[in-house]
Amino acid sequence: MNMRWSIRTQVLAISLLPAAIIALVLAVLFGYLRLHDADLFLQERGMAIAQQLAQASELAVFSADDETLEREAARALQDSDVVAVRIRDRNGHQGVWTRDRSGGTVRMTALPLATGSLVFSAAVVQRQIALDDFGPESTAGAGIPAPRGHAIGDVAVELSRASTVRRQRAQLLGGSLIALACLAGAAALALLLSRRLIRPIRAMAGSVDRLASGSLDARLAPPGTRELGVLARGINRMADQVQGVQRALEARVEEATRELTAQKLAAEDANAAKGRFLSAASHNVRQPMHALGLFVDALKRRVDDDESRHLLECVEACAGSMGGLLNAVLDLSRIEAGVLRPEVRDFPVLPLVFQVHLAMSAQALGQGLSLRAVPCSAWVRSDPAIVETILMNFVANAIRYTAQGGIVIGCRRRPGMLRIEVWDSGVGIAAEHRQRIFDDFYQVAGVSRGPDRGLGLGLAVVRGLADLLAAPVAVRSQPGRGSVFSLDLPLVAEPEAASGTLQALAPPEDALQGWTILVVDDDRRILQAMEILLGDWGCHTLTAASLEEALARVERAGCRPDAVLSDFRLPGPEDGCAVIAALRARFGESLPAVLLTGDTEPAVLLAAEKAGLPLLHKPIEPARLRGILSHAGSKRGAAPA
Repeated sequence: MNMRWSIRTQVLAISLLPAAIIALVLAVLFGYLRLHDADLFLQERGMAIAQQLAQASELAVFSADDETLEREAARALQDSDVVAVRIRDRNGHQGVWTRDRSGGTVRMTALPLATGSLVFSAAVVQRQIALDDFGPESTAGAGIPAPRGHAIGDVAVELSRASTVRRQRAQLLGGSLIALACLAGAAALALLLSRRLIRPIRAMAGSVDRLASGSLDARLAPPGTRELGVLARGINRMADQVQGVQRALEARVEEATRELTAQKLAAEDANAAKGRFLSAASHNVRQPMHALGLFVDALKRRVDDDESRHLLECVEACAGSMGGLLNAVLDLSRIEAGVLRPEVRDFPVLPLVFQVHLAMSAQALGQGLSLRAVPCSAWVRSDPAIVETILMNFVANAIRYTAQGGIVIGCRRRPGMLRIEVWDSGVGIAAEHRQRIFDDFYQVAGVSRGPDRGLGLGLAVVRGLADLLAAPVAVRSQPGRGSVFSLDLPLVAEPEAASGTLQALAPPEDALQGWTILVVDDDRRILQAMEILLGDWGCHTLTAASLEEALARVERAGCRPDAVLSDFRLPGPEDGCAVIAALRARFGESLPAVLLTGDTEPAVLLAAEKAGLPLLHKPIEPARLRGILSHAGSKRGAAPA
């Protein structure tokens, strides 16, 4: 009859398994104890035989009676476990006896020490006997203690473990048979339970796995037990409901996917169009801005009256403001493009701080503010160009939000690092704005600022550059009292040969005197402005709009150019990188070259980086261009005469 067991009945049957395991553990434990007791008994018996032999051999050892010693050894060898006996006096004389095959004793020179045998030793002690021939007063009255016994030799008994091992093996065999019987019973019970419980559960688990993997058409066959049958039917009903919900969701997801795909394509098209527009607009705006800056710088050298100089300074300030906004957008694009990689090295802080002071002093004085730099002799490890950009943004932000007072650039030493700080006496920043000021386009509403309001990108650029350096930036501020922006850099030891640091802050006025500089650009206004600017620096300028025209101009001039300035985007198949590569192939790889561009596309940045060319974005600052050319000339060798 097919009897249906309940889960409770089967669980009760399974509970018998722990009892079988406990019985097995107990059998093993008691077997181990029996084996241990056998070893202990052998050791105790060996010690007893050795001590008895030592006591019996006392007089024979004392009197060197070999015949008596041999009898005592033969008596000890009558024990079936005794293999050999050694008796030795205090002078080192010894006798070793063992049993021969006929049962007699054989004298040897040393203990045989058979494999698996144990050796027990005991000292032969001479017992002291109190002599009273002269009466009890003879010793007690004198207060002399009776002398103690002392060792006059030793005995060693070698016992074989063969019989003990045989008994242990028999005990192990019996224990193993009992354990195997328990295991066989437990296995039979487990096999029986697997037919009634384990197999149905495994079948249900397999069906549930198929349902979980997405095969919602799979269903469970109700097993024999009542409880598992109820569970299987419930899972089947749940699978039916999930299958219906899945079909509805698939229809909705398919419809939503079509809508999102269409929106994504539209957004990508709009983003690409925006990128093309911004790139073209940036290039078209930077070209005239670049020419404007060059013309303004050249015109400043020719204006003498105060009124014209004031107007020219206003034009220069407006042009500088527009250039700053363009440079902020450019820095963000370089960070987002991932082409700006830090070039970490050890450098002194002092030249960099004074370079920032030199570059920003005119702007601070134009706002009626004082800008002071505190000298610092520390050296740090970082990218000096990126650090300079961060400090320039700190100072520019301080000038923008300071109406009166001044700005200080200073350094503080901390354990293992140097903190460069920019202090200002401006309007300050409320606590709720201190974290958000580093976000893109964030500006504190209602704050009185300088004429250059900006777009809120300067500190966003700082945050991106600081992340590249893994250098923490922070701000402390009190509204109405000013702010402190700081940058932490790793501090390093000053090199032994660290001299001539300040000489590179600014190039000499005649650093480029007599240079022949080739300028390649397709904008005639920029060529005209560059010719005027470079002429004011004492340079002879060759201008061209393409590579072919540049080679022709150099050929007509009959001289080798000392440096090349080339725009990236040129008419024809060659870009600025190709033009510089061709000129270096003609005049040598040491020819200094600078790439100029008005594009902000990542492809331009990657091309300049791959070519290993310094890249300046229009509108460029004439002082920065002059510094790069002077630096390139110093690396190449002595400037041309």
